Formats: sequence, C-alpha cells, structure tokens
Amino acid sequence: MTSVLIAGVGGQGSVFAARVLGETALRLRLNVRGSETIGMAQRGGSVVSHVRMAPRDGALEIASPMIPPGKADVIVALNAIEGERNRHFLRDGGLFVCCDEEQRSAIMQACGAKSLNVALLGAAAALGAFPFGLDELAETLHSFGKPQFIEQNLSALRLGAEMARGTAADG
Repeated sequence: MTSVLIAGVGGQGSVFAARVLGETALRLRLNVRGSETIGMAQRGGSVVSHVRMAPRDGALEIASPMIPPGKADVIVALNAIEGERNRHFLRDGGLFVCCDEEQRSAIMQACGAKSLNVALLGAAAALGAFPFGLDELAETLHSFGKPQFIEQNLSALRLGAEMARGTAADG
C-alpha cells in the first residue's frame, strides 16, 4: 500500500492534487481510498488530503481512507508550516516533498500561481513516491483537468520533476 498525505491551506489545490492521484490510481485499476479534512479552507485554513492506494490482487485491503500517524509513505507539503504540522504522519524513512521559496517562485513564474500542487506531484513522482510515474499523471491531467489549464499543469508537472531530479542529484 502507498499512503500519501497532501498538506496545504485553502486555495492551494490540495484537494485537486489528491483527486489527480486518486483518478490516476483508478485508471490503473488500483484500489484507492481518500479523504480530506478541511478547516476554514475558504479563509486559508488547513487542508489535509489522505490518499491510499494498493494493488487489486485481493491480498491487501484498504480498511480506512485515513492515514494513521507514523504510516504515511509520502507527505506532499504545499505549505511548509502545514507540512511540518503534519510530519507526525510520516513513517520512518518516508518521503517529505516540499519546496523552498526560490523553487516556489520559479514554479509560479514559469507555470502560474496555481501550479504548485501539480509541480509537487511531479517532484514526488520523479522521486518514485507513487505506484505510477509522470506519464500516468500526465494522462490523468489530460482527461481530468479543466481544458484551459492542461498545458499549464503539464508544464508544472515536468518542472517539478526536473527540480526534484536536480535536487536529488545535488545530494
């Protein structure tokens, strides 16, 4: 099973990112469950999305959409403070995906202010965080996202992957 927690604040696209993961998993015939906890999201409050994915071979059942503390394989932090606030969900050896201000600015400048969520999905996919890769996420974005944002989202996905590969190569 792969358990992914996406932490952000209202308006950053946490729920959209979770839905992209869920739709991708469904297209690949994985079992998937998800849930969101939203606190004052309209006013920039905390938004935490849980996505759990597993093969449909019957050997592993996803009993709950909620990830218990210490069991998340990946945290995608759209907001550094919310990421740290939810770090207790990350298992030992899990992957914490976030960007610094320089990377955030580069993403926003290249792809638009609303692209950070997809860029961080690209970064996580490039680091092997999901049971699928960039191509599968791109296919979902083609069919799932709003038509006017498809190219922007695909650019963000690629940029996030490039940044992650560069950061991983740097050590």
